[in-house]
Amino acid sequence: MGRIRPFGPDAARVPGRRVAVTKALFGFRCDNQIVAWQAVQAAMGLGVTTHRVAAQFPDVVAVLPAVTIAPLLLWITAHRELRDSPRLKLVFDTLSQALAVQWRPAGAAAPPDSDSAGAPR
Repeated sequence: MGRIRPFGPDAARVPGRRVAVTKALFGFRCDNQIVAWQAVQAAMGLGVTTHRVAAQFPDVVAVLPAVTIAPLLLWITAHRELRDSPRLKLVFDTLSQALAVQWRPAGAAAPPDSDSAGAPR
């Protein structure tokens, strides 16, 4: 379970106190990223997205621009039975290369050479 610092008038009086983050703290919660983003656009509250997506919506304002999160891994997966398919391997390799270029942070080194299953070549 994540932890956050309290906010509001009582926060200043209780330094270092933490509050458990539970579903009860959220008035709206959605596991569908498209619906959640539409809720942000409709000004229903705060949401999280990538800079790349947010940049396409000038009406959406960054609330905590100085807060960053660690980069997240992107996995390309398929059923085990399909892994050895030459067609799927071609699609995975092409997709992996395109995503590596498209989503590489500015100034980041190129990823090590690997095949579609993630194993070093």
